[in-house]
Amino acid sequence: MNRNIFLTVSLLASLMIGLATSAQEIDPVERLINTKQCPGCDLSGEDLKNLDLSDANLTGADLSNANLRNSMLAGANLSYATLRGANLTLAVLIGANLSSADFSYTNLTETNLFRAKFTGTTGVDFTGATFKATIMPNGTVKNPATNATSQPQPVPTPPKQSPEPVR
Repeated sequence: MNRNIFLTVSLLASLMIGLATSAQEIDPVERLINTKQCPGCDLSGEDLKNLDLSDANLTGADLSNANLRNSMLAGANLSYATLRGANLTLAVLIGANLSSADFSYTNLTETNLFRAKFTGTTGVDFTGATFKATIMPNGTVKNPATNATSQPQPVPTPPKQSPEPVR
């Protein structure tokens, strides 16, 4: 009889531990990588460099101080996301939705923002952001030396050499 009670209690305890473990939330980084769905996730300070996050849903996600260096975010939804202090060096955000996102103090060195969408009532906060050869939504390149935008300059052609005299 005591043995049956012991076995029953052991079985119930094992089941409860198993249920508690399965009820734990999946790591947001794993969730993002596996599903490309992580709206509202706390990814602050995470190392997300070199990832293909094309078309990912990161609406309202906290990516403060995250490392997104060389990540592909083309077509991603980053509306209302916080990227304050994030590193987006060499990241590709072509056609991404950046409406009402916070990019303050973000490193956007050589980031491609071509055709990114900035609609919404609050726009995008670029306060203190670093621009260096950043491709802006309209295709212009942000020049950090003058902090002005300019069209890419054509490559100069080398001067033609004069023919050698005939002897």
